[in-house]
Amino acid sequence: MPSPTKPHGSPMDTPATDTPSTRKPLMNQHRLFDIAIILKGLNGLFEIIGGGALALIPAGAILAWVDTITHTELSNDPNDFLANALIHWAQHFEHKSQEFVAIYLLVHGLTKVLLVTLLWMGQKIAYPIAIVFFTLFDLYALHRLMLHWSWVLVAFLTVDVIIIGIIAREWLSEPTEPTTSAPGRV
Repeated sequence: MPSPTKPHGSPMDTPATDTPSTRKPLMNQHRLFDIAIILKGLNGLFEIIGGGALALIPAGAILAWVDTITHTELSNDPNDFLANALIHWAQHFEHKSQEFVAIYLLVHGLTKVLLVTLLWMGQKIAYPIAIVFFTLFDLYALHRLMLHWSWVLVAFLTVDVIIIGIIAREWLSEPTEPTTSAPGRV
């Protein structure tokens, strides 16, 4: 931010640490931010597709589909771990669970895509909202993890925490004055 006693754009406005060697890490940080929100947006799209599919699939269709794909494997090896785990899961995946998962995926996916779009556009208000939103969903996932351990969920939570950190770092590194172009675009 320029000092009131110096003209805007004066060489004195540029911090002594603003050199090509210090700008490169910032450019890398912006690229990392871009990659993180692109991945988050793609994840949101997959959640919307998955939630929509679950909302449209009849309740018994999942069990029938799992039976179809595991039938051959179980006839060759009745003790196949993966096939038996799929059958067990499908048999206990109730209609209420299907509805909850469909709604969860749709709401989470739509909100994620909206926030990623706002972040990509450089809307300052999106940064704290995204951090709070992703943190709240991660806390819910952590609660689920305490009830039923899952290495897959641990992996997703780890990536999510890293992305939250990247968003926070990008937010804190943004200039406070409005710019004409979207931040993070290199």
